Amino acid sequence: MWGDAGGSVGTVQNIMGVLYSCTTFLGMFNMMSVMPILGYERSVMYRSVLLPHSFSSFFFIVFFVVVLFFLSRISLW
Repeated sequence: MWGDAGGSVGTVQNIMGVLYSCTTFLGMFNMMSVMPILGYERSVMYRSVLLPHSFSSFFFIVFFVVVLFFLSRISLW
């Protein structure tokens, strides 16, 4: 499976370059195929509907950041 595990740096860089190119191509291809569909299904957001949602998402994010801050201060042995 790992055939020539001690390959040169150039071989590893070639493999990583191919993986990067393939991933970028597939991402762009998927984006180009989804964007026209999203353009047709675009909806209008009114401020009266969006305002409560924005407040709730803001408070959730602040709560999440505070909890993560305090959890990161706990010493893990």
